[in-house]
Amino acid sequence: MDKSGIKELIKEGQEINVTLFERPFEDISIKRIRTIIGVRRSGKSYLQYQIMSKIKDKSQILYINFEDDRLIKTAFLFDEILDCYFEMYPENTNKKTYIFFDEIQNLDNWAKKLIRLNNTLNADIYVTGSSSKLMSKEIYTGLRGKSFPIYWYPLSFSEFLNFKGIGKEDNAIFGKVKYKYKKLVDEYLNYGGFPEIVLEKSKKKKRELISDYIKVIIYKDIIERYNIRRADFINDLFRYLANTTSKYFSQNKYYNSVAKEKDVAREVVYNYVNYLIDSGLLYLVPNFSFSTKKSQVNPKKPYLIDLGIYTTFGYPYSKGIDRVMENAVFLKLIRTNENIFYYNNNNYEIDFITSNSNKINALYQVSYDISNKETREREISGLLNGMKEFKLNKSYLITYDSEETMSIEKKQIFVIPLWKWLLQK
Repeated sequence: MDKSGIKELIKEGQEINVTLFERPFEDISIKRIRTIIGVRRSGKSYLQYQIMSKIKDKSQILYINFEDDRLIKTAFLFDEILDCYFEMYPENTNKKTYIFFDEIQNLDNWAKKLIRLNNTLNADIYVTGSSSKLMSKEIYTGLRGKSFPIYWYPLSFSEFLNFKGIGKEDNAIFGKVKYKYKKLVDEYLNYGGFPEIVLEKSKKKKRELISDYIKVIIYKDIIERYNIRRADFINDLFRYLANTTSKYFSQNKYYNSVAKEKDVAREVVYNYVNYLIDSGLLYLVPNFSFSTKKSQVNPKKPYLIDLGIYTTFGYPYSKGIDRVMENAVFLKLIRTNENIFYYNNNNYEIDFITSNSNKINALYQVSYDISNKETREREISGLLNGMKEFKLNKSYLITYDSEETMSIEKKQIFVIPLWKWLLQK
């Protein structure tokens, strides 16, 4: 592309004008490269547009999407873009520039180029990336401590309501308002929080879009990047993990019972699982132990980045509501930046434990319905045992509809409906 073409792209970026549903975002004041990390279609580009919309002088904006098919993906292009920008706005050499690079992983030697830019220009730099080339381990290696990662997820339930034009009401426990939220949480659990899916009205189209997202993510961020030979197997593995959401998953057992029969090596299983994690589609939650080694050797529990993926590739919402509720709780907890575990010591189990620096902060059980005596006793017993073992005075039991506060043995268990808990800060 010649200089006139690059200048046209720069101008197009400054003229971006899209309908925005603002999402909460806290920026930083220190000079770091803001690296917006998240699964494809989670709204990373729109976060950039949201930040750009606040900048009054549009000439201070340099926005380039490196997935634009008009660009040649070479390292030399980087310097040409900067030359073109300052040729257009020479007066801005003494002003702060706001630089937004979308899908930066498509540019050769992106890390070195960004570090040089951050060191030499008076600029706030924001970059996005979808593939594992821009996941945490590679950011810290490539950018050598010069980055500030911003983890961006599909919509939370509060953001989902905002996209629907529905505000959070303080009197949600009363009357018709409660039933409105229950209906909306059903939709959220069923179709998830990818922004485009939330805005789509057709249920059939929602499912088609989710399927397309997964195909693109697996192909572009895994098969294409790692030159995967067994594309059939990585797709089968993903479906297996989607169906195992919130259940125990052992890579050794999977290898012995499934992969071995398909003539897939043990190392390949481990690699493929890690590729799915790095793509942002999947998380594996370990069993809590003060011994890291013990925590790592126990089976883990898979959870998906979006609820609509589970109901599309796992079980229908009506048949898997317990598990999709558990996944919804996990997706809220990962936004807290705490460490997340489950706990099973063979005597009792707790769905989620959150901790910082080996200090246990909270315990959570998730159960659709606790009206059955046996279910109620099992969930309460697990929490009581956990509070005693980890020296806590309160815990949470998240249900579909029940609400009460239990005081047992000088300890409190807060029973709360999922929709209400999801709206809490």
